[in-house]
Amino acid sequence: MKTNVDALKNLRRAQGLTQAMLARLSGLSIRTIKAAESGMVGARSLGRLASSLNVLPIEILDDFAGLSSRHELPRFLLQQVFPNAEYDVVEVLRNGAVDEMHSDFERARARFESALDTESDNDLDTKAHVIIRRATALDNARNSREALALLEPLLRENRWKKIKPGIMKWLKYHVALAYRRASQDLSAREGKFLSLAEKGFREVQFTGDLEQKIAATHQLGVVFWYRAKRTSVDRRKSMFLRKAAQHFEDAMWKWRKAGNFREGYALRRLADIAEIKGDLLGAHCYLLDSLEV
Repeated sequence: MKTNVDALKNLRRAQGLTQAMLARLSGLSIRTIKAAESGMVGARSLGRLASSLNVLPIEILDDFAGLSSRHELPRFLLQQVFPNAEYDVVEVLRNGAVDEMHSDFERARARFESALDTESDNDLDTKAHVIIRRATALDNARNSREALALLEPLLRENRWKKIKPGIMKWLKYHVALAYRRASQDLSAREGKFLSLAEKGFREVQFTGDLEQKIAATHQLGVVFWYRAKRTSVDRRKSMFLRKAAQHFEDAMWKWRKAGNFREGYALRRLADIAEIKGDLLGAHCYLLDSLEV
């Protein structure tokens, strides 16, 4: 895979590391380090190298070197487990991510489908990753039932139990997200779907990595937010709003500490809750904060 040579060298030097020191730290050979800083690295070595430099693999790949700012990167690719995929699959993931950023979900879905046509069962990690991306494009286009039809077999069939734990956690997260969105369909059994969503998000919140836990915490806030909107009992509405606010606050602070722009999502939800409670000044402050993210 092609590396961003300048970024890689600058990261190493900024941490006061020589090539030999980085080799010892990462467990890679000095030859591999020199090759990486000359422009090429193997998929397996990429993860170890990035981990040693305390960055995500995508940040030292040349695929994204042309972007003028890290903030232009498709953020959900940064959050998810980077697949040990060939260059062409990585390119499909990137282009599909950009399509989704532009809300062209149909084009993104078509890209991911074409990638699946070329993937064999010999690399289930990459195949699962692309299936999740395809289902996410469907879910974002409000085709949540179709997304569930793609994702749920991956939870049931034994062969998918071999995929990396990190990818499996994102799979469970997106299944829960599809249930949560499907609950918005008036023809759906919204109570059952919200319960399934809550169960899935709680599992990811307790067993996922840091990014997964924060995302699941935010989505649990959304689950309670929906429940508050759908009850006419004041006491229950107040309880659900309180729980929603607690989850949004937790996600907001953790995203802020991580420097993740998704903090703005939690701030906007907190503004909605403050407005419902009649705290217009608080709502205004939350919205101003979200605009600065």
